[in-house]
Amino acid sequence: MQKFLTPLITNYDYIFLDAQAGADAVSRAAMSRDVSDEVIIVSEYDPLSAAGIERLKSVVRHDLEYSRVWILLNKMLPEFVEKFSDFLSVARYLSPIPWNAHVVRSYSRKRLAIDIEYGNEYTLAIMQTLKSLLGENIADEINTWADSRATMIRQPLEIQYSDAEREWVALLDEVEGRRKKRMKKKFYTELMSIITLITMATFLFAVIISLNSNIFSSIFPAVSFSWFGWLPAVSAMALSAIFAFGAIFKRVMSMPSDDKIIEARLKRKIELLEERLKQLEALKKADFKTLVNRNS
Repeated sequence: MQKFLTPLITNYDYIFLDAQAGADAVSRAAMSRDVSDEVIIVSEYDPLSAAGIERLKSVVRHDLEYSRVWILLNKMLPEFVEKFSDFLSVARYLSPIPWNAHVVRSYSRKRLAIDIEYGNEYTLAIMQTLKSLLGENIADEINTWADSRATMIRQPLEIQYSDAEREWVALLDEVEGRRKKRMKKKFYTELMSIITLITMATFLFAVIISLNSNIFSSIFPAVSFSWFGWLPAVSAMALSAIFAFGAIFKRVMSMPSDDKIIEARLKRKIELLEERLKQLEALKKADFKTLVNRNS
């Protein structure tokens, strides 16, 4: 193994040896300090696997010193990953690998769960594991990748935000137009009511004067009252017509409609759009991990 690796060392920054689990001859050769600089023991998060790690350390004690051995927990539930990531590195544990529904679906379809093109939660976990192992040596490359993918994810968000904003402005204009229309209708209704009342009062005054022409004669002695005999009947008919017209006009103008229901729906849409705009605004400013988790 040493003979095989010697010519490769000058050509590669990192060489990974994937050995079989356990302490067979090949695995022990791969873990030997003469062959590898560091050893990563992959284990699942359960008591049985933890006991297996301790047995392996006792068997290969000389080559598994604390300073050159890392433990990598695989298939850990996502809720445990965040909780344990902070202190695991202190105990020589690499950032664990999550095991969620996306990973299970990918493997069941014989696909890789890692996605370098768009990124996902699993890919970020793998990269965090690499950063735990290799330190800042690869941090720049990972950050460059994350920034480029964040820009890619934010572009559709910008389009969604612009579309939602245009729809929001259109709804506000529609609500304002309906409000102006309602105010105009109210104005004409009140104006017609006032005209009806004035007309009724005028004809009522004329009727009273026609019934007692002596009062009017004393005020306007030069005016002839020969036509006042017909005035009560004409006034009553005109008054009835105007009253009926005013009542019909007011009834039509105040006729129940779907305006209130429509306006309530519009206002609800506006509220939902405003909430949507807030969410999109927050996502536009969110870090890459938040964006990836949202798309995963």
